[in-house]
Amino acid sequence: MTRKQLLTSDILVVICNISVFVLLLYYLDKLKTPLFFPAEKQNKDRDRIINKSLQKDLEKYKDLFNDISVFMETNKPFKNSDLTISNLATQINSNNTYISKAIKLKGYANFNNYLNSYRIKYVKELMKEEKSKHFTLVYIYTEAGFTSQSTFNRVFKQFEGISPAKYMKLNIKEEDE
Repeated sequence: MTRKQLLTSDILVVICNISVFVLLLYYLDKLKTPLFFPAEKQNKDRDRIINKSLQKDLEKYKDLFNDISVFMETNKPFKNSDLTISNLATQINSNNTYISKAIKLKGYANFNNYLNSYRIKYVKELMKEEKSKHFTLVYIYTEAGFTSQSTFNRVFKQFEGISPAKYMKLNIKEEDE
């Protein structure tokens, strides 16, 4: 090949490469847009389907939470220190995951937090009873389902903002007045 032919061949190769590159850029931009539906319509349809599904799920979890609350109020299973989410699920014919989601959707951090809210409420009820003046704090927290005083003190302070002993003293003062 002569020098002139080689130069012509190189120029044609460069032109072909540039044209292929431009075509790739053009079709790459075309592939980003959907072929059948505009993006807005796809998003609206997807959001509508998701919202319907979420609404059904929220109703299901709301009903489950109401069932859990009724069960807790009537049977007082929280008084059992060995109560777990699995035990509760068995007792109300549900499963751990559903119970956990229902409790979280109602604003509780987890099952233990929900359980402790019932226990603290029960402790406060016991403290307000007239005969509670004769109860020891140990009796009260074990009756409510707590197994250790340190856990009871920590949880009580977390919920009420003061120690159980201070709460009892304030409660007794209010009754005397």
